[in-house]
Amino acid sequence: MASFSSELQLQKKLVKLIEKNELGDAIEGREAVDDLLERRKSSDVFPTFSIDHLVRISCAEAASHALSCLYDLDILTDDLNVSLTTGQQLRPDVICFAPERESLVLFELKKSHQTGRQALTELIAYEQELKNHLPFLANYETVFVLVSSEWSTLMDHSAASAVTWSGRQLLCLEAELTKKGKLKLRPRLPAAWHITGSAQFPSRSLPCVTWCLYDYKSRKRQGDLDLRLITAMNLMAREGDRIGAHGFALLWQDHLSISQAGYNITICGISPFSFYRHMRQRGIVAEDQSRLVTSLDRVLKDCDPQGHAGSIFKVAAAAKPIISEISSPAFEGFSDWEADRISLSVRAEPVYCEFWGLPGNFVRYFTAHPAVRKHRAPLFNNGQSDWRDPRIGIALLDSFLVQDAFQDGNVRCSDSFRLGVAIGLDLLLRKNLKGPDTPAKSLLHCRFLWNFYRLATLLEEVQLLTSAAKNVQGPKTPYVLSNNLKKQVEKKNLVFVKWVRKEFLQESVTHSLFLDIGIRGAFFFDDAINQTLSSTARDEIFDPLAAHFRFALCVVFALLAQLKLEGGLLDEHKRVQGFLLGALGLKKIPKKKEINQTVDGISVTTIAHAWQYVLLAANMLIDSVYHDHADTAPTKPDWDWLHQGIKEMYERGDKYPAVHLLANGTVVTGPIEEPGINCLRPIEDVEKEVVFCDHSKGIMVVVNTTWEELKLGKHFPVAE
Repeated sequence: MASFSSELQLQKKLVKLIEKNELGDAIEGREAVDDLLERRKSSDVFPTFSIDHLVRISCAEAASHALSCLYDLDILTDDLNVSLTTGQQLRPDVICFAPERESLVLFELKKSHQTGRQALTELIAYEQELKNHLPFLANYETVFVLVSSEWSTLMDHSAASAVTWSGRQLLCLEAELTKKGKLKLRPRLPAAWHITGSAQFPSRSLPCVTWCLYDYKSRKRQGDLDLRLITAMNLMAREGDRIGAHGFALLWQDHLSISQAGYNITICGISPFSFYRHMRQRGIVAEDQSRLVTSLDRVLKDCDPQGHAGSIFKVAAAAKPIISEISSPAFEGFSDWEADRISLSVRAEPVYCEFWGLPGNFVRYFTAHPAVRKHRAPLFNNGQSDWRDPRIGIALLDSFLVQDAFQDGNVRCSDSFRLGVAIGLDLLLRKNLKGPDTPAKSLLHCRFLWNFYRLATLLEEVQLLTSAAKNVQGPKTPYVLSNNLKKQVEKKNLVFVKWVRKEFLQESVTHSLFLDIGIRGAFFFDDAINQTLSSTARDEIFDPLAAHFRFALCVVFALLAQLKLEGGLLDEHKRVQGFLLGALGLKKIPKKKEINQTVDGISVTTIAHAWQYVLLAANMLIDSVYHDHADTAPTKPDWDWLHQGIKEMYERGDKYPAVHLLANGTVVTGPIEEPGINCLRPIEDVEKEVVFCDHSKGIMVVVNTTWEELKLGKHFPVAE
């Protein structure tokens, strides 16, 4: 390839393509952009909120839109001054009008990364002058095309930021000159995002503040909501979008008898420092990786920022004039969503949800997605509801956080247990709510509603996993999920529980054991209700479960003892074993013949309080339920993105970074944390080799392979 002698040469060749209406067809490799976006539109693949894929998808969407605007262009200016102000010089390289889209296309051309440093600054300046000529010209109708033969880190980061965080419609084109003097153009998706390793939001990343609406009185009848509250919620969401903030708000009615505010609004943001803390803790960002790391570590240590930043209060301020007409609002309860969710679930009746920023973009995208409309119609009340309905909004909000059940489409012991807790709460709360009225009844009703939302999500996962497994027959009597407490549903729902044991759990003794512990111990294992239980009430839960608890612990001890005997205890086993022994007050795992006697000597209360570690150990030691999954549909992975993930893990020191095909058909990257890596050969050339983990059949199969073999579909179906 030859180099450009000047930017003028590049400009003349580009203008010639535009004049001949050949520019759109002259761009090679655009199918990669189309393929990347096409996967998101599939009616058979559910959308997921991916923080780490955000920049790439945003750049692909902007590039796709810009590419569609490059036909039948009318050149308005070619390196001429466009300033309306006398004496000022603003000379964009090329400005065109796209008649079909009624959009303006601004081209900025650079022949080297040295001159490219100011490219985005120039484009934004030209954009302002265009809007001086054409007030209210939408950002979507202002298309930027940055063409350069060289790309620097600065240019990549500027482009990615302009698209992802500022909403610009920007297409980056790599320009080359062939030996025959022909201009060759190719789309470029900036690789400017350092992978956080957070599939969802990390712990303590959603700071909250509650706006207590003192002196508010419901209109006319009890529960007849003043519509100005809905207006206030909408105003906050629009303000959040306007200032580039990210978060959500929940309007709720307080049923706590001593509360002085009948209605409240909990407003949540997203803490950027929680992501940084998470990356440091996991070693994704190393101390010597950036000059900024040491300083940010000092900020964490000295200031401990929790995320209660000015944007939360700026969002709230947009609605204050409306709220003040009907109440005396006051900010209280500085907290985070994980803590608030527990307290709200026993006092709050959710009324209305709103989202803004990236969470807002996702909930709207999710609501309109073809796969959701096709396969999850009941979730949206057959199309009559959306994210503002708390039943949907809270479920979507939970999807942003770390998934704690049926992760990757597998059914582990902890999944059986958590499903059991949700079913047990539904059964127990229904029974209690049918009794005589008491002051606590309204609080139990709140807990019933919040569990209703969660159980609906879990049952939907069960239905999806059942339909995907060839060896599982669907239930003849589905679980009746209803918030109508007058319905007699208990008998049908207990029949469904029998189906879960027989079909969904494939009569696995251990998984059924964990399911039963969850159902029968639901009140103890629910964080919100547990706080209200007396020691006598806890004993009433523990005593009938004593044999179940001890049996589960015996199974875990027996498997750990066997692994130790065989020399198969890995570091991860030893770490969890240490937590478990500490919680039980033991120094070592008992020998096989001593297990029953040792477990009998541990109080049931102690085992119950150590249950989280029993679950961790069980997940590591006991295989997931075997579901004979149907073959995954052919997919089009984003190979460049997967390659970046593998390289970043390899550079951090991970010896076995892998591409994983999950049971739900999703292709992701991540380390191998399960036993069995000792038989693998370490990767020597990350550009050619890769480890592949296939989870699609419910068991993990790990092989060393090459990128070429993966792309050719040797290990899983790859669409052409």
